[in-house]
Parts: sequence; C-alpha cells; structure tokens
Amino acid sequence: MTDGSANERVTARTTCRICGSASLADVMDLGDQCIAGAFRKPDGPPIPEPKLPLQLVRCDPGRDPAACGLLQLRHSVPGDLLYSSYWYRSGINRTMTDNLHGIAREAVDIVGGVLPGELVVDIGCNDGTLFDGYAGLADGARFVGVDPSDVTRYAVAKGYDVVNDYFSREALERHSPGQRAKVITSIAMFYDLEHPRSFVDDIADSLADDGIWVSEFSYMPTMLRMNSFDTICHEHLEYYSLAVIERLFAESGLEVVRAELNDVNGGSIRLFAGHAGGRGARPEDAAALDALRSSEAELELDTAAPYDAFGRRVAAVKDD
Repeated sequence: MTDGSANERVTARTTCRICGSASLADVMDLGDQCIAGAFRKPDGPPIPEPKLPLQLVRCDPGRDPAACGLLQLRHSVPGDLLYSSYWYRSGINRTMTDNLHGIAREAVDIVGGVLPGELVVDIGCNDGTLFDGYAGLADGARFVGVDPSDVTRYAVAKGYDVVNDYFSREALERHSPGQRAKVITSIAMFYDLEHPRSFVDDIADSLADDGIWVSEFSYMPTMLRMNSFDTICHEHLEYYSLAVIERLFAESGLEVVRAELNDVNGGSIRLFAGHAGGRGARPEDAAALDALRSSEAELELDTAAPYDAFGRRVAAVKDD
C-alpha cells in the first residue's frame, strides 16, 4: 500500500472522541511516522509501511467549559491497517505474563471469588495469557476472549472461547446470551478506541451487578513527567488522566473503586470499576484514589501549562 492510498483512509478528527467538543487545541506534531506495531517477519512477505500523520491535540476546557480535557490523536487510522496482521504476543514476555497473572489474582480477590459457570471476559485477549492466570482460582468459570486480531489462534489452541471481533455488547450477547460477566478485563487496549463512550456503555451493560471491570493503560501524567513521547503512536488514540476517566465512567453508571500506578509499558494505571452504588471502594483504596486526584489537581491538567511544557521538552530532545 502506498503512502498516498493509506493517507486517503486516515480520518482527521474535528471533535473530541469522548465529549464531542469541537475545541481541540494543538499540543504536538511528530510529523508523518510509520505504524509502530508493523514488523516484517524474517521469512515473511513485505508489509505496507506507509507514513501517516501523528499529531497530539487536547480537548480544551479553557475554550469550551463543557470540554472533558482528553489528550488524544488528531487522526484515526483504520483498524485493518493496525490489527489485521498483529505480531505482539503477551505470553513471550515474562514481565507482561507476570503482570497479567497478577491482574487475574486481583480480580478474583476483589469480587470475592468466581463460581463455576460464571462468565469471565478478556477484551483484547491476545494469546490467552491473562486467562492462564486464573488457573486454580476460578475453576469451572466460562472464559471468553474478544479480540479482532489473528493472534487469537494461540488462545483458541489453549481451549479458550474467542469472539474474533471488536468488543460490543451485541457481540458478547450473541456468544453468551443472557449472561453478564463477573469479571471483565481490558489490558493495554482502552486507549485504542475510536468511540470510548459507547465502549464503556457496553461494558456497563455486560457487567454483572456484583462484577468488576479491570482496565490498565498508559497513564498520561506519567508520560508528561517522563517525556515519554515515544509512547505516542497511531494505535494509541487517547492518553488518559484519572479525572477524565472518572467523568467518562460516571456518565455510564460506573465508578472507580481502586486505582494503582505501575511501571508497565513506561508507566500505567490499573483501574477497578463497578456499577455506581454497588460494592464501593475499600477504605484504603478510597484514600489512595483521593491522593491520586489531589496529585492530578496540582498538575493543573485542565490548563495548557503542563502540555506546553511537555512540548518544549520534547522539542529540546529533537534539537539534541
């Protein structure tokens, strides 16, 4: 595929992916870049290597009081260019395997156990490594992965059910009619969504009343602090703070009950969410959430200042 034909399929956003505000302020232009996750196998055929625009913008509350403040990419690349031949496998990385198995243990702990026949869903299940972490913890549960990539063949080979498609309530309902999930996980994929709001709505509709949703993704304030502009890529459409997440979740009737920061993928946040008015946060988790909210407030993320400073630091690196 030529750069020209690929560029014709790229969409430039004029509104925020979450709140729909048209007040998108430029933050950074990294120029035209190749798709970061596309690598040719040593014995494989050539792959398309188009260079596509990589620009960062912010939904600006300073210009629109209703704006949500989401940091996001200006352009959207069609999913088939990103995922149709996906190389990454979670299970070949020991650090990632340990991380995913830890998520499984935490999920089982926070829901107080998973009973035989209860539904456990992993969105972006990849090769099934996260499901492997439930061994001995959720025996007899129904494990269903949802993932559009071709890597799911490894999960299927392990015996897991897989919906080889993008997640939606309708897709899950077709596979598991009338059943809602005790645990839903979505690891390192929530920032890849063109329509985050409809995704969260579908999570809320798919989650059991006493269920938990665990999501982990790059934490935007850490990206700013570490000058990690190398984490900005076409696949990652959004760069989240806790404040933006909590607003988004609340509008779908969900609430964050635990948040943890870690060093995965250069600095991530792991969130546990349930239905609002449900299980609620444990006292120690509520205190940690309050501390994280306070730290974000000190950064003044609803102003241009931290993003302008980030842009200047990145420009200095480029000049070096």
